[in-house]
Order: sequence, then structure tokens, then C-alpha cells
Amino acid sequence: MRKLSIILMFGVGCNSQPAEWKPDIVCETYAPATMGSTPLKRLTRSQYNHSIQDVLGVTDSYESLLVEDEKLGFFASNSTASPDMTTIEMYQIAAETVVADADLGAIDDCNLMNTPGETCARQYIDTVGSRLFRRPLSAEEEKTYIDLYFLYSSRSHNDGLRIVTRAMLQSPAFLYHPDYEVVAGQANGEIQPLSSYALASRLASFLWDSVPDEQLLEAAGSGALLTDEGLR
Repeated sequence: MRKLSIILMFGVGCNSQPAEWKPDIVCETYAPATMGSTPLKRLTRSQYNHSIQDVLGVTDSYESLLVEDEKLGFFASNSTASPDMTTIEMYQIAAETVVADADLGAIDDCNLMNTPGETCARQYIDTVGSRLFRRPLSAEEEKTYIDLYFLYSSRSHNDGLRIVTRAMLQSPAFLYHPDYEVVAGQANGEIQPLSSYALASRLASFLWDSVPDEQLLEAAGSGALLTDEGLR
């Protein structure tokens, strides 16, 4: 009977005008949208690899250092299982390997001869952090990383940057796709539109399998991405 109803629904459709006969289907033209919950997804191995190549300039593939992706049909979708200790340790090893291979000096073009190390470190943290996290860092995050830099930069500026970068590559802000922001007073289950940065992250993942580039982040920051013209 359910199959017959579906056939009739598509065959007859919804008609707001009176008719001699119509199937027993209620057609609500202005029914509210129904949205499902958004699962928290980890980066796939391919997304991880493309992200670090685009941000840190490495050329090798590091997918073999990560656990296999979960599969949803034919697609990779890391949205079901929680990471175990093996997964966490593999992320740590991957981060250490990537940073050892990366030429951070090519990214950090700050001149230490005439610029304080803290200023250069903040510039690096803001630039690299916003690319990896696909959004600007919060003040708390920036303080955490600058404190980490001071803790490990006693020997050299680059030592501090290496530790900071390794920490960023193991942060949930990089490894996961949090598409929502916690809003004070929001009811549980309430529909919330995507923020401009979440939209930029989804676009980059779909189009490039990577993180947003600087142009896309700028469009998100200005709000242009939330307009029809900016989205086109």
C-alpha cells in the first residue's frame, strides 16, 4: 500500500484546486523544512593529505600514516567511530613526520633581524592556524599557541614554530569538521544556519578536497560568501 501511495503521489502530485478525486495524501505546500542532525566528521586521509600539502608546502603523501577511513557505501565518511588510542598515536606520528619534512622557513618570511620573535610567531600562528582550522583563531587559541612557542623557542625560533605546528596538526579544530557554533540560549535540536566559515570549509572540501584558500577565507570573513553574488 505504501508503494502504491508513493506512485500515486508522483503520478498525481499536489494540487491545491478541488478535484473530483484525489489520493489520500495531505499536500502541505508551506510545510516547514525538516533537517537532520549534522554528524561531527573527521578529515578523511585524502583531505588530511591535501590540507597539509596546501598549507605547509610538503609534497609527499602521508595517508599511509593514518588509520583507514570509515566507509559509507563507496564514500569515505569518518563520522561513526570515536578515535581510539591507536588512531591518536598515528595522528601524533603523522604530525611529527609532516613537520620534520616541511620547510617552515618558506612559510615564516618574517625578518627576525628587525622584528621581535613574538611578532613573527603571532603572524605565523594567525596565518597557518586560520588555514588549518578553516577559520580565524580565537583569542584563547592564539594565547595557547603563543605560550607554547615561548616554552619551546629558547633554543631557536624555528623550534618554537615546529612544536606549535605539530600541536595544530593534532588539534580537533583541524582534524574535525565542526559545522556549527554553540550559540547561547539555543534550544537543543534547533535549526541553525551554517556560518560563513563553515560554508567555506564545506565548499573547499567538496571542490578541492582540502582547506579554503586565502581568497575563500576572505570572502567568508567579509560576509560576501553568505550572499548570492558572493557564492556565485
